[in-house]
Amino acid sequence: MQPFSSILPEIQQILRRHTPTLDGWLMYDNCCSNPRVIKLLGLPPNIFLTRRFVYWIPAQGEPIKIAHFVDAELTSALPGILFIYSSWQELDAILKVNLQGVHKIAMEYSPYNRIPTISQVDAGTIEWIRDLKIKIFSSWSLLEPFVAKLTQTQMEMHRQASAVILQAMDGAWKLIQEKVKKKERLTELDIQNYLLHVLEKHSCITDHPPICAVGPHAASPHYAPTIQTNCEIGEGDLVLIDCWCKKKELHAHYADHTQVAFVGKNPPQNFVRAYKAVVEAQQGALAFLKDRIEKGVDVTGAEVDIQARTILT
Repeated sequence: MQPFSSILPEIQQILRRHTPTLDGWLMYDNCCSNPRVIKLLGLPPNIFLTRRFVYWIPAQGEPIKIAHFVDAELTSALPGILFIYSSWQELDAILKVNLQGVHKIAMEYSPYNRIPTISQVDAGTIEWIRDLKIKIFSSWSLLEPFVAKLTQTQMEMHRQASAVILQAMDGAWKLIQEKVKKKERLTELDIQNYLLHVLEKHSCITDHPPICAVGPHAASPHYAPTIQTNCEIGEGDLVLIDCWCKKKELHAHYADHTQVAFVGKNPPQNFVRAYKAVVEAQQGALAFLKDRIEKGVDVTGAEVDIQARTILT
């Protein structure tokens, strides 16, 4: 990510063209409770702010940073005028003075908590700001361009990780086919170990082993094979493989694929029906996304999700 001082002008430009027009962005953190803001500000990932910290970015003008005297030095690299407090009363007074004349601000808040990942500000702090007669809007459209956008290098690493997963899965299905034909024993853990071997061979890492789930296990969203639950794979089984990994490089992002297959020549009709429905939903969602992009119209993940769910329904 770029140094915060270099993206500050872009943030203020977005604020000025935001609808409704915002007076600024109020970033609030308490003991590193707001990780996306910590990351955006370029503070060290291992930093620990022990008290409440406020960073005010006006649509125009110099930012304001309000830090407890214990933590003030930790934020010294950030641009802006520093105000130091030692009690909550001082913090309250400093904030009131600096927000005079402000009516609309952005915070890490989501109305009705519709987007939980953005709701980092507690209800009490929201009440505190609203008591100043200030309207609060979600900062998601301000955060998104900076914390949810991959660089060209990250996209390439993502594609590489994706290719490794698909190669591993292709090999896993071939292994299942060979073992079942020869009537040799093969289990969920065998496939898991095979996938891990391929990931490691291609310098990829994962935070959790891949999932191979047979039959009823495939219906459990959080199933993972263990020695106690390990199931054999045989003809007539439905098998789900879920695998994710990222390149063993700094700032690499995860790729993730899930595939389901029937072991045999004639899958049951309810399997076929479900499969066709998923394919149709996928194609419909992709067509919708492609149309929006070609027309230059903004589109959100939620809108694509609705398209797929509507088709499935």
